[in-house]
Amino acid sequence: MQFFVTQFLHALPAQLPELYAAVALALLASGAVRFGAWCVERRVPPPAAPVPLPGARLARPTTRQAFQATAACAVALAAGQSISHERWYWAVGTAWWIFVNTASRGETLVRGFRRVLGTVTGIAAGLLIAVPWAARPPRRPSWSPCASSGSSTPPRSPIAG
Repeated sequence: MQFFVTQFLHALPAQLPELYAAVALALLASGAVRFGAWCVERRVPPPAAPVPLPGARLARPTTRQAFQATAACAVALAAGQSISHERWYWAVGTAWWIFVNTASRGETLVRGFRRVLGTVTGIAAGLLIAVPWAARPPRRPSWSPCASSGSSTPPRSPIAG
């Protein structure tokens, strides 16, 4: 755990007692939910079984939607790999997210249209902000650490030796 804390959280040894206390508090809270509140929930009668969906196998709307989502993710994977070998997962995630919590083709189409519209709007807004900003010449800072010391070279660190 100390390796994780020092490498990824950039914590100092003086902060370790606080982090250990936070972990202990998290364990206490999760244990209270698991062994306390969950036992109370188990006494509640289970909800009624849902009505079975019409159709069987491939005639079921949920099965059909699962195949559609799989095909969309496969196409997104191929397109994403051709565009960027490093960030292809964004295309797959977008394709999958369009299908989440939709019950009909209409809902899926509306979500897809909104996703495309939001992306195009974001690109336009980004260009409206970035293009004028990039055209400006870079500004020199009015103050720099070198200017205050009276020399043209930055001061050396005592650690650098």
